[in-house]
Amino acid sequence: MFRTTLAGLRAHKVRLVLTAVAVMIGVGFLAGTLVYGDTARAAFYDDLARAARNVDASAGPDRVPFGDRSSGFAETTRRLPFDDLGTVRDTPGVARADGRMAERLSMLDGQGRLIANFGRAGWAVSTAGDASLSMFDTSEGRLPQRDGEIAVDATTAEAHGFRVGGTVSVVGPGARPVALTLVGTFDLGANKRFAGLSVAALTPADMRSIAGATGYAEIVAIAAPGVGEDQLAARMRQRLGGGTYVLDGDALRRAYAVAAAKYVDGFLVVLFAFGLVALAVSVFVIANTFAILVAQRVRELALLRCVGASRRQLFGSVVLEALVVGIVASAGGLLASAGVGWVLLVGRDALGHAVRIDRLVVSPFTVVLGLAAGTLATLAASLLPARTASRVPPMAALSAAPLEAAVPGYRRRRLFAACVLAGGGAAFVAAGTRAPGFLGVPVVFLGAIGLFGAAVIAGPFVIGRLTAWAGWLPARLFGAPARLAIEGARRNPKRVAATTGALAVGLALMSLFAVLLATTREQSERELDENFSVDYVVTGAFVAGAQAPAVPSAVVDALRGRQEFAAVAGSRSRGAQVGSRRGEVWAMQPGALDTVLRPEIMAGSVAGFGTGAAAVRGPFADAAGLAVGSRLTVQPRSGPRCRCAWSPFTTTPPRPARS
Repeated sequence: MFRTTLAGLRAHKVRLVLTAVAVMIGVGFLAGTLVYGDTARAAFYDDLARAARNVDASAGPDRVPFGDRSSGFAETTRRLPFDDLGTVRDTPGVARADGRMAERLSMLDGQGRLIANFGRAGWAVSTAGDASLSMFDTSEGRLPQRDGEIAVDATTAEAHGFRVGGTVSVVGPGARPVALTLVGTFDLGANKRFAGLSVAALTPADMRSIAGATGYAEIVAIAAPGVGEDQLAARMRQRLGGGTYVLDGDALRRAYAVAAAKYVDGFLVVLFAFGLVALAVSVFVIANTFAILVAQRVRELALLRCVGASRRQLFGSVVLEALVVGIVASAGGLLASAGVGWVLLVGRDALGHAVRIDRLVVSPFTVVLGLAAGTLATLAASLLPARTASRVPPMAALSAAPLEAAVPGYRRRRLFAACVLAGGGAAFVAAGTRAPGFLGVPVVFLGAIGLFGAAVIAGPFVIGRLTAWAGWLPARLFGAPARLAIEGARRNPKRVAATTGALAVGLALMSLFAVLLATTREQSERELDENFSVDYVVTGAFVAGAQAPAVPSAVVDALRGRQEFAAVAGSRSRGAQVGSRRGEVWAMQPGALDTVLRPEIMAGSVAGFGTGAAAVRGPFADAAGLAVGSRLTVQPRSGPRCRCAWSPFTTTPPRPARS
């Protein structure tokens, strides 16, 4: 039987190749999706957490790099003493370390005007003493090496026409402009703390003399071989003592990524869900192909029974053939997956072209899962047909009767499996729709896979009637050939169900991706419209170290009287003690709600919103343990204390005209 099996593989090369191609397609789709996911994830984190690249531990003066502030270490006025860099370098397990300075620094454009975003001046950061620990990549030219040189972020340089070799002026001590030579531009990635602001890179000496740096905003370190990130962070924490917060590299990268992208968790969850879909589709394609192949060979297998092969030998022969085909084709599918992954990367419109992807990432998990899925799916696909053929007596197998009719309880078991899968799939879908955020996405996908599997299993029992309905009109139009085709399909419902199942998989995938892309596009547009609902913003701009001037109320009144604007509202903000926490209090002029201010409403109501009431951001309310109707004490950092009841919003207000 062993020699017969191998001889059969050699004798039917075309059949072997076609079967292997089907397995390769399934494994290639699965592995290609995983390769794409690993590559996109690496690029995602590289872009969002570029400042944490190669960092195994980070020390800062604040609780966490981003803390309760989305703009990071640079927002705090506390700094680490310069001597702490030597302390970190002397810490056991530190291979290399570098200190990073970050201070407010106002930059001027070519006409001498202040470059600001929403009234905020830009930043100055120090060049890295260790190139491997740099928080940015050079785009053009080089980084400053001598005092009097400057590099500017590529976005600012492009927006204001700065050219390498030219002069860029910044506001130095005493609010006097200081001209520096531009030697290069750099890319910070999607760094939230510097988003939209001008960023200049200066030498450490210029950071002290021009930007007024009095210490390090962050000290980063690389671990020596054999020292883990957690271990290094613990040692640095012990050496630096209290008042310094130390994070390991993984926690630091995640903090950067989460602060830079609101849906980083959702992005990774959706990638995992697509991996589940890829696994289910690849298993179905492989199982469907091999099941059809074995069904076509029933006569051949039955003939082996007639010449003396036992049931066990026949079963083992089919399983051995499936094992050989599965291993060889799975290896080929893994090689093809690199091409599949690259094709997916080329069409990565959903990610956005701003996320740079330079390389493919193939993890050991992808290799193991691809080989295991292809081999096991091929083996599983061969088990039922081989068992069915081996259980049928030789003479009965040579008859024209359907094989499943000779197996007791076939229909009952198949219907039971379909009902179990359908019930489980419906339960998963229901549970996933109730899960918060993106956590329900993979659960819904699992439920959909279960429902689809139930439809495939139950297909042979309904495909005959569906074929008759679908074939009624063709039979009337095309006569005897169409009627013969329809009757042939009705006589072999299992074969037709398997064929239509493969077609359904393709259509389902096309529909799935089309719906998800359309949903993503619509959600993105809605998010932008909700978060950036105004067309113009007028603010006061300030130089580093000075208080931003307020916009006179007369400007607001004058703009409100212009017919070009649908709505105009002024706002004020002030730092305050909100309950037991420090925060910022905003006040909007009457009529701002539902026009220029349209927040996402989570709970409560805006009806009757006025004096004595307040609305609080959801995360702040959760952290402070507040609920609708709570009494909240707001104490400005200077001035009288007021007590007010707050009511967070509850339903999305109607969308007014653009303002």
